[in-house]
Amino acid sequence: MTTTLESKHVMRRCPHCRLLFEAPEGTNACVVCGVAIETLALPLVADAVPTELAEREPTARLDVPRN
Repeated sequence: MTTTLESKHVMRRCPHCRLLFEAPEGTNACVVCGVAIETLALPLVADAVPTELAEREPTARLDVPRN
């Protein structure tokens, strides 16, 4: 049996209070209001958040003639 620290965490959104929260994979109720959640559980992926700044080419305003 896995503990909360070892279990996979997911992102859930409460349909009642609209809270977006991180919870263990088996959580089926909002942590604030307790309403049952039947929506998708979005997995958290460690590589999904960039940890480095990416250099980008400078941009310039494009002047479009207006009539």
